[in-house]
Amino acid sequence: MAEKSEVWKKYSINICLAGLFVAAFLLRVYRIGELPDILQIDEAGIGYNAWNLANYGVDRYLNEMPIYPQNYNGGQSPLYTYCLVLLLKLFPAAHLTPGLVRLPALFSSMLVVLCGAKLLRMLFDDGRIVLGGTALLTFCPYFIMSGRFALDCNMMLGCGMLALTLLVRYLQKPTWPALLLCGAGFALTLYSYALSYMILPVFLAAMALYMLYTKKISMGRIFVWACEITVLAVPLILFVICLLAGLPGFRFLGFHILPIAAERMEDLGQSEFWPDLFDCIKITLTNGSYMLDAVEKYYTMYVISIPFIAIGFVWAFVDFVKSLRNRIFTYSAMFVLYALAIVIVIGLAGSGYVYRANAIFVCYLYFCIIGIRETLCFLRRYRRVFAAVLCLGYAFWTVVFLRYYFTMYSVADTYTYPNSLYFCPEREALVRVAESSEERNVYIDSFFEEYYYFYYPVSPWEKEKTGGVTGSDEERTFCMNVDYNTPVETDSIYMVRKENREFIGKLQNAGLPYETEEFAYYYVFTIQ
Repeated sequence: MAEKSEVWKKYSINICLAGLFVAAFLLRVYRIGELPDILQIDEAGIGYNAWNLANYGVDRYLNEMPIYPQNYNGGQSPLYTYCLVLLLKLFPAAHLTPGLVRLPALFSSMLVVLCGAKLLRMLFDDGRIVLGGTALLTFCPYFIMSGRFALDCNMMLGCGMLALTLLVRYLQKPTWPALLLCGAGFALTLYSYALSYMILPVFLAAMALYMLYTKKISMGRIFVWACEITVLAVPLILFVICLLAGLPGFRFLGFHILPIAAERMEDLGQSEFWPDLFDCIKITLTNGSYMLDAVEKYYTMYVISIPFIAIGFVWAFVDFVKSLRNRIFTYSAMFVLYALAIVIVIGLAGSGYVYRANAIFVCYLYFCIIGIRETLCFLRRYRRVFAAVLCLGYAFWTVVFLRYYFTMYSVADTYTYPNSLYFCPEREALVRVAESSEERNVYIDSFFEEYYYFYYPVSPWEKEKTGGVTGSDEERTFCMNVDYNTPVETDSIYMVRKENREFIGKLQNAGLPYETEEFAYYYVFTIQ
């Protein structure tokens, strides 16, 4: 009977985990093309870049196979862009849509859940902890929201989770293949986000010294590990050298190494270290100003998690200090060092947005679980009551958040004019303009031409020939950012944000005949 009980316990955990994986996938894929209800500028840029690279081998600025694709105000990390290029190559008939562009984010988010569950099983010999932690990965707002929009840097969370999982696997089974696989995981993480160029060297150096100190790895293996990561990261190292030294572009292994986004380097060291460090901790525990990855009231992991994360960090830090004193390895060190590396780098590079520190949520998951575990151990007599209340609390917040997110959440309704011009919430208005724009002047009320080319992509050479959307050729004029100075003229079509009352009034008083079509956030005026 005891053997049957153990078998049932094992398989019941696996069944519950499978159910959580299905739930996680559904929460990330359901209406992914509609929620968030805007096309964010980085999504439009990364989509159009990937389309050009898949079809012509250049980004939208005519950079041939850049290791770091150019964006309108800098660059975009290569991993997300080239994952999207691969999707477009596999499905050449596919059109650019928000849902398609967000698929790599969905894959990365599922990697967080799957690797997170594996990591928890390796760290904790308790099925309840594994299920509880996987439930946090499945239902907490940040883990859902960051997997539903195409922000390239969000892949650092998925890659970081994978790399830490492979590191724990090596520590438990220290074989050469496990070490090399772990090194490949960290090298992959470097391609996910530029801030990882600083975060990972700090973390890996500290972790290597700690493992040497506690005799978990030899100097020879550290050397091989470092060499492997360095070799796999050579294209990025050359990119950074090219950037810092101001070298001209050159080819390497089929890619172009170009000094793209050099002005971003000027931001390093310009921030106020301690205010930015504390701001990083504050907004990652609550929410920043960016509605796409966290919102007020629900926060990143619900308000109920914050005290447990704090308790867990203190416990893990004390455990780490004890391990240094006793020279005995503890896994708490890995999460403490990773978290410290992240907040130190953010303190140097500047904060303001949750997504810049997205990798820290691996640590928050661990701290939260430890905090709950230690609280339950402290409340011995009331452990079951407290556990029941806690489960009900998380269930309540989850139901309320999911109801809000899938029925009421809207980015398009939140940002007011002119900030709303940074987003394109509806394809229908752009379709109407594009299909009616032959031999007409085109005026679109937005800041960026990437929105137009996302839905109606053309080769970058054709875009250059016409001067882009904001330009003119022999037949017509293209113009973005409609304001009061925009001319009102015949044979023109205007896509105008409803909040742009100033220009709408000017058009209506111009005395020219026009037709009007109304959409959710725009009017489309066609002047004959």
